[in-house]
Amino acid sequence: MAKQEYTPDRPADFALLPSIVSWHELANRLAVVETLVRLIAASTPEELRQGHLDRLKQQVYTLRSAAEELSELATGALADKWEILDVARLLAQVCESLLVEAQMGGVALDYPDDRFSTTHYPPLIRGNRQLLRPALLNIVRNAIQFSPPGSKVKARLRATRHWVHVQILDEGPGLPPAFTPVAQQLGESTRPGGHGIGLYITALVLERWHDGRLRLFNRKPHGSIAYIRLPRRFTLE
Repeated sequence: MAKQEYTPDRPADFALLPSIVSWHELANRLAVVETLVRLIAASTPEELRQGHLDRLKQQVYTLRSAAEELSELATGALADKWEILDVARLLAQVCESLLVEAQMGGVALDYPDDRFSTTHYPPLIRGNRQLLRPALLNIVRNAIQFSPPGSKVKARLRATRHWVHVQILDEGPGLPPAFTPVAQQLGESTRPGGHGIGLYITALVLERWHDGRLRLFNRKPHGSIAYIRLPRRFTLE
């Protein structure tokens, strides 16, 4: 496979992407904390209140960790952050970090554990963990937020000779009729009234920074599929 260039198409992307990723992820985390605070305030039974309080403590801990990581991301040199990543492990970590949000919405989260392996094709890529993790997080979180209580979000992964394939399947209402499979600019959102910032960031990270592909489709009888393809790599060269 020919060597590929791992720089974005436009200088503006390089300058703005870390700050946009940092802002978007912190905003999402704070929204979860705000929801938990409201649940605690409205809870009467002590056991219910304690359960929400435990979830709040967990979210505050993850928020602090995310703030530290994203602060480094916003100020550091992205070019120095490339490594060989196990996509199965990264996907499992992302899903585990969203279990509380899924439980709050009454949504089951089904995903492969971090011991996923395949005899012929390990799911390894050359990637930037601090960019790729928020991108995967955004896709899975969107699926959870669009799913009704009692439904299930599934994360699926397989590796072929040249690619690692990830699918996130939900049982929500599906994509708006005017939505295109590719989000190439701000303003194209899967959420009514949304600005499409998260989706745009995700597409930028996956396609321009990791030479991958992101596509979104409706599924029958209802729901949507987010399909991600990333090139398999074993060296940093």
